[in-house]
Amino acid sequence: MAISTKSKPKQTIHHKRRAGQHHRHSKHYVKTYWPYLPMFAAAAFVDALISRTSTTTFASAENASRIEAWTNAGPWLTAAIVAIGIVSITIVVTRHTIAWQRAVAKGEDFFIHHHSIDVFLVGIVLAGIIATRSS
Repeated sequence: MAISTKSKPKQTIHHKRRAGQHHRHSKHYVKTYWPYLPMFAAAAFVDALISRTSTTTFASAENASRIEAWTNAGPWLTAAIVAIGIVSITIVVTRHTIAWQRAVAKGEDFFIHHHSIDVFLVGIVLAGIIATRSS
């Protein structure tokens, strides 16, 4: 007499999609989301400060920025937000610049091997320039 248990039924793809398990969460998958972490941290920081809203109103706060009026904090908060914004923009611009340089290098390699396409595109550009000139 053998005692055996029934195996679990295989989950359907619909259940896996609802649970977010329909594809692998590999290192490559997770790597895409790291640039958003500083933005989420900045948003959480500002949200935490704004949630501690004091009784200061816009009418009573002369010569103060909105964030200072909301949080009753000094000018250091505005400087911190500007610094976080500059760092975030720098990260985004750097990543896009590197991606653009790679695309241009691959494009140059492509056109080196496909002369006819290069000549065709240059011809279209020249025809467009000539057609748009007034006489």
